[in-house]
Amino acid sequence: MSAENELTDDGRWASQLRVDQPLLIAEGFRRGVFPRSDPEILAGIIGAFVNEREVDDRVNPKLMPDALIKDFKNVTKGLKPFAVLMKQKNFEVRPLYLRPAAALCAWAQGQPWEKVLDIAEIEEGNLAMLILRTADNLRHIRGLKNVFPEAGATAAKCIELILREPVINEY
Repeated sequence: MSAENELTDDGRWASQLRVDQPLLIAEGFRRGVFPRSDPEILAGIIGAFVNEREVDDRVNPKLMPDALIKDFKNVTKGLKPFAVLMKQKNFEVRPLYLRPAAALCAWAQGQPWEKVLDIAEIEEGNLAMLILRTADNLRHIRGLKNVFPEAGATAAKCIELILREPVINEY
């Protein structure tokens, strides 16, 4: 808020985000910690924010790209001070897990459904829901194209990559 009790420029675009964990995601864009030009990695990172389940985060590093691990660490490290502040102010902050990020990234890379299920270690319906909710979050990020043009374009590409059979049926 400005001194005149009006939203700042950051407040205006952030208020348009209808995503899971909106304060953290907005802060991530403000701090520039999200990958902006790699749709497979961005899909994975946003999937970690969408995930609501506590998961066993042991994942074979051979099942995911090094860039995902690097960017996931960059996001968690970059947002940690803000997450701590949020917790101190009694805001809910869900932990981010690498396993859902790895599953979404693999799906965006075009990996077969069965392989992505093996990575995710969740039921098919839960994986489909995670993908659909991630796509919905990405639609809102796509809407930031006026403020973050590269991230908006990358989010649009992510949506194309993850909304495919068997998650959606095209008749």
